[in-house]
Amino acid sequence: MILAAVPDLLFRSRIGEVARLRGIEVRFVRDPETLANEAASATLLLLDLDAEALRPVETIAEVRKRAPEVRILGFLSHVNRELRERAVQAGCSETQSRGEFTRQLPEILAPSFVRVRGFIEVCGRDRVKWLQGLVTAELTTLVPGGGCLAAACSRQGKMVGVMVVRVFEDRLLLEIEPELVAPLRAHFERFLIMEDVALSDRIQPVREVFASQGGLPRLPWFHFVERDGAVHSANRSLGSEGWTIFPATASSTLSEAEYESRRIANGWPRWGVDMGTDELPMEAGLDPAAISYSKGCYLGQEVILRVKTYSEPPKRLVLLALEGKVERGASVTVAGEAIGNVTSVAESVALATVRKQYRSPGTRVEVAGIPATVRELPWHAYAERPPDKPQAETGRI
Repeated sequence: MILAAVPDLLFRSRIGEVARLRGIEVRFVRDPETLANEAASATLLLLDLDAEALRPVETIAEVRKRAPEVRILGFLSHVNRELRERAVQAGCSETQSRGEFTRQLPEILAPSFVRVRGFIEVCGRDRVKWLQGLVTAELTTLVPGGGCLAAACSRQGKMVGVMVVRVFEDRLLLEIEPELVAPLRAHFERFLIMEDVALSDRIQPVREVFASQGGLPRLPWFHFVERDGAVHSANRSLGSEGWTIFPATASSTLSEAEYESRRIANGWPRWGVDMGTDELPMEAGLDPAAISYSKGCYLGQEVILRVKTYSEPPKRLVLLALEGKVERGASVTVAGEAIGNVTSVAESVALATVRKQYRSPGTRVEVAGIPATVRELPWHAYAERPPDKPQAETGRI
């Protein structure tokens, strides 16, 4: 259990939200006496050192008497050096500025990296036909145990959400980012009229293992088997054989920093970071896995097909091989002209959205003055999607 003595409402809200999305228990306490009394049962104490009512230095000293081994992390204004020194002398394990604490909060709360995902369950007799008319992928050729990547779009072709669709005998299960659960379900419910379809949702941890698993067959990407009460779904988003397993019985095998570094190097986009509601699915590079250009009508299809037939997307997500360090959000330029922005950064590579004229591999660009070269998204080389229906079977949904 994590104990937090944090009177600041904004910080309490931020801690609570990150903890909820990661399935972690955080108990907030309001007074130093309770913190000291319960410290021995905690794995981590979070303490707002700027909160005078908590008597932070005296409280740390008292906690150390009762729970010598517990980790105490205090955060404070970066200018308050004297308080920082006094807190460390009293026994604070680690101190951070308020800004640093906010940035590192996910790793602070879950250093072993528990991946938490949102799920929308679609049940009812009409589930496949109904969802087929709302997403970009061909669902009707999938059988139980099958899965695929798909995007839901507005009538203008802009994405509402990206999901992994898995087909069970009696339901469809959509895996999404946790923050997409509410808006994507609301979007879907707008198109429920007389269909025999029922929606439910949940947020739960998953385990991701990027290594071979004994006894499991090699499956197409996103396909799955059920073993020992858990779903084991093929996952190649980091560029190697892997599995998404839920319900989770352990943490993922990578730290969050390692996961992000490998995700970016493989060019795998993340919702809310590299793509969102301002993009067509092709602009995020999803077309090799998530789009059927021959399926029957679906919401947003007219715009997507028009772009495919007569032009190309105005911008594209690309991988950049960097020759120096850059920051997320930095401008991508050619001959001094801004042509895009960096969306994610790892050690020597970055993901960036650039104008279509500059998407070709080998194009030389600069990022905040640092030379870089455009590369293909590596995951495109082994992307998989469901087979299309024979043309004679394709019609309006």
